[in-house]
Amino acid sequence: MSEQVQTQRSSVGLFFTSLFLLLILSAIGGVAGWFGATTQTAYWKAEVQFEVPKVTDLGNYYSLHNTYNLLKNDLATNDLAIINSAYKEFTRNVKSPDILQHFLVQNEIVKQLAAKQNKPVSLEAQQLASSFHFNEATNTLSTTLINPNEAVTLLTDFIAFSTLQTRADLNTELITKWKVLFQQVKQLAETSTGTAQQEWTTKLNLMRSVQPLDNQLTAYRLVKSPTVPTKPEAPKDQLLWAAIGGGIGLLLGFFVVLFINRKKN
Repeated sequence: MSEQVQTQRSSVGLFFTSLFLLLILSAIGGVAGWFGATTQTAYWKAEVQFEVPKVTDLGNYYSLHNTYNLLKNDLATNDLAIINSAYKEFTRNVKSPDILQHFLVQNEIVKQLAAKQNKPVSLEAQQLASSFHFNEATNTLSTTLINPNEAVTLLTDFIAFSTLQTRADLNTELITKWKVLFQQVKQLAETSTGTAQQEWTTKLNLMRSVQPLDNQLTAYRLVKSPTVPTKPEAPKDQLLWAAIGGGIGLLLGFFVVLFINRKKN
């Protein structure tokens, strides 16, 4: 009877010892995986936040667009519509893969990085493009790189590039519309008679009197300017590495328990 009790106690002790080993080795593996992830190369994220511009940010683009709408009797396009349209064009540009690639292949930082790694500039640009992200919910644009200063410089340069691209796009569109309308008004002023001719001539003189675009259009307002990040981003997939480490520790624990049980038997 005492021998049976002793056997039961031995089995219980072996069970708890095995369980303890499994838990310890799994925990050690998880901790090793967690901290092992922190040894990865540090990445730094530069970020900028935008908001819809004010009328004053658009330069005389706003007044010319507004005049165009009045001449067209387009009362549906109000101030807010002009502002939102300009901002939409800007966000379209910062999200455009083609515009980003076009910017990167011309950038000096990208050229230097490509030369250091003996890679084509276009390939380096494609790889760096994946680090740019625009968050629709927060209106933030960010890039994450190994060098924090390069991240800020690249982001700042891309904003400037997108600003010029947006300005050129919007100005070109408005100039084209203005030219078409001018020809229509001019023809009506020349062919109409009486009161109608006077009205069209007044509109034509108004169109001739406006100032040209001042190239001051900025289709956004900065909420947060890009600054050099002070701490790196958290390692990627840290929880995954902890889980992998824990799984390896658990597997190792099973082998240890099997070895101990076999040895005792």
